[in-house]
Amino acid sequence: MEERKKDPAKRAKALPDDFASRPFGAILLLLALVAFGMYTYIPITEAQGQVASLRYSGKFVYIQPLFAMLGTAYLVFGERASKVLGPTTRPSVWGWVLLLVAVGVGFAYVHYLEAYFYALGYQV
Repeated sequence: MEERKKDPAKRAKALPDDFASRPFGAILLLLALVAFGMYTYIPITEAQGQVASLRYSGKFVYIQPLFAMLGTAYLVFGERASKVLGPTTRPSVWGWVLLLVAVGVGFAYVHYLEAYFYALGYQV
């Protein structure tokens, strides 16, 4: 701080480029884990315990793989994840591949859980 007062041309050290990307990835992973706990783990536990009705929402189950994949990409690769996946207005080929895989996994995941609940006798 003292050096900056003496020479105003000196700039403070900037944060690394991936400073915002990695916490964003951690937040996405945390959201995926919270959604998994609330909308997958708890309903499965309740269904195995034969409760009268389930609190189940397929749309929150459907987005869990997308949050998990994007969170992992941003947490592991940091700023490079944005460069590889492309901008939000025009994703790269890898961005489209990740999106299609996440949509496919989410679709299969929702239908697997619904089939599991039907097998236990619940109408979801």
